[in-house]
Amino acid sequence: MTRHTVLTALAVTVMAGALTTLSAQSQGNRYSATLVPGQENPALSTPASGTITLNIDEAAGEITYELSYTGLVDVRQSHIHFEKPAVNGGIFLWLCKTTTNPGPTPGKTPECPVGSGTVSGTLNASDVQGIAGQRFVAGDFASAVAQIRNGLAYANVHTAVSPGGEIRGQIQQGGSHK
Repeated sequence: MTRHTVLTALAVTVMAGALTTLSAQSQGNRYSATLVPGQENPALSTPASGTITLNIDEAAGEITYELSYTGLVDVRQSHIHFEKPAVNGGIFLWLCKTTTNPGPTPGKTPECPVGSGTVSGTLNASDVQGIAGQRFVAGDFASAVAQIRNGLAYANVHTAVSPGGEIRGQIQQGGSHK
C-alpha cells in the first residue's frame, strides 16, 4: 500500500466520521410532533391533523419551526405550551396568530393559515413568554429549550369552535411522533 493510498483512506475515514457526528448533532437538535384531536385535553373527534418540526440552535439562540395542519376551520392561534402529556399548561411560545388573537408580538408572529396550510418562523429569547403559575420566566431561552428537550412541551392549534385547542402533540426528539 502506498503512502498516498493510506492518506486517502485516512481522509475518507475522517470525513465519514465528521459527517456522522454532524448528522447525530443535527438529529439531537431536531424535535417534532404529530398533532391530532385525540391528544387534546379533553380529547376531541375531528378530521383535523398536523405536524410541527423544530430545529434548535442554542449557539445562535434560535429555534426555527415549521407548522402544518389540515382539516381545521377558522384557526385562531397556535402555540407551544409547557406541560407533560395529557395535562394542560401555559403558553410559552407563539407559533402563529390572527387578528382575533394577535399574540404578544403582533409584528413578528406570522399569520395562521385559515383552515389548512403551513407556517414557519424563528423564535428567540424575546419570544419566550412567562407563565407565572408554573414559574416559567419570560425571556428565558435556556429554560424553553430545556423543557422541549425534557419532553415537557406540546404544540396545539386553536380554532373558533375549539378555543382550548383542536389538535395537539407532545414534542419529542427526532422525526414525527404521536
